[in-house]
Amino acid sequence: NWVQKCLLTVGGKPMLEWWLDAAFDSEMFRKVFVNVHHHADQVQEWLIGYENRTGRYVHVIDERDSLLGTAGTLYVHGERSSDFMSAYTDTFSWKLLSDLRYFVKLWKQQKNEVMGGLIGFKPPEDGSASAIDTDALGRVIAFREKAEGGSVAWAGVLFSRGTFLSMLRADEKDLAHETLPRLKRH
Repeated sequence: NWVQKCLLTVGGKPMLEWWLDAAFDSEMFRKVFVNVHHHADQVQEWLIGYENRTGRYVHVIDERDSLLGTAGTLYVHGERSSDFMSAYTDTFSWKLLSDLRYFVKLWKQQKNEVMGGLIGFKPPEDGSASAIDTDALGRVIAFREKAEGGSVAWAGVLFSRGTFLSMLRADEKDLAHETLPRLKRH
């Protein structure tokens, strides 16, 4: 518990660095934001080093004083005029990160009436991942946090239209626990 999870090393560099490199290398994003709360000083210090090494600027959302959560951060800081990607950078997938540009292009090709897209993977059998069930067209029909038996696990990556932000509620903190299950019901 002495190091922020996103700074754990995988394949020779921190998970956060893999995510940032994939986002910047995709050349699909105008801005990249990182939300800091737990071990914020560690993450900010690392980000300064990253910016100095790479010349890539990362916008920091500092939530040390008040944790807004994934939904709250998007509610307060999201740009309603822009499509966006939200990712939990303490998760890791070689395939997802190496194909991020492809996934972003695929998302941008979707019709505007498609509000959001989730990246999924084969779930572990121990139920340690959020389960999403889909219909024959790939639309989400059920979303269960940390549940066994789902056909697909959520990778913590959401592609969405800026208009999705208007559907968020000021009192919601977590996309996985509150927002996505609520929106699925409608």
